[in-house]
Amino acid sequence: VKQANEHIDLVSIKQNARALEFIRAHCGEEAVLDYLQKNIADYIDLIAESVELFDYVEALKLITVPIDDNSAVRLLECTDKVVSVIEHSFSSAVITYVLEHNFDTDDLAQLIRNYDEYEADIQNLILRLAIEHCDLIEIARDTDIADNLLDSLLVSEQLVQDKKIDLFIQALPYKYMYVAKRRQALINMQLNEFTKLWHSGKPNIKRCNEHQRLLAALKENGLVRDFETDNEQSDYYKITKKVPD
Repeated sequence: VKQANEHIDLVSIKQNARALEFIRAHCGEEAVLDYLQKNIADYIDLIAESVELFDYVEALKLITVPIDDNSAVRLLECTDKVVSVIEHSFSSAVITYVLEHNFDTDDLAQLIRNYDEYEADIQNLILRLAIEHCDLIEIARDTDIADNLLDSLLVSEQLVQDKKIDLFIQALPYKYMYVAKRRQALINMQLNEFTKLWHSGKPNIKRCNEHQRLLAALKENGLVRDFETDNEQSDYYKITKKVPD
């Protein structure tokens, strides 16, 4: 291996699959990566012509060396396997490509947690992925999802109301125990009638499964005392408000 490492620069992989196979077999990993980085254009041209030569692990190591963004994207175009942007240190351009084409759903939890750390284009992608994979979102503490992202989800026209209510209920004990934040979230969800639960006026909340789940969560968290079918208007709920402390 030592001798092969010392003479690796004498090898040309330009349109030469056997040369690539040779250095992979006989040279050390560090020497191979260094050589491929120096000859990245020839390497990618060869891989593009003979996709069977593509090595997933080798490609990811090269991308994090790093290599230029264009070369990184060309390499990623050779695979449809998922790629973690959390486990690897990628440039913004490469992160963008991966989230669009090789998204690893295992990354979602950390992406939504660290949403504010990314630039605007990547935030937009995270929002889209959070909508597409909303069922995977779990909120068990305040820091599990960035406030700005949660706000964007609750106002998004791309997310159905049932999913918004799911997110609100999960986040309720950690983010919405203060009335101002709770009321704003409900307004974002176009549930303005619910905001009357914490100020004067009778809320006219129609009976339906979504509203029942939401009221049950509010009751469980001590934010309303009780609710039942209104005997005078059977399509609506009769709600007993919480007595102010």
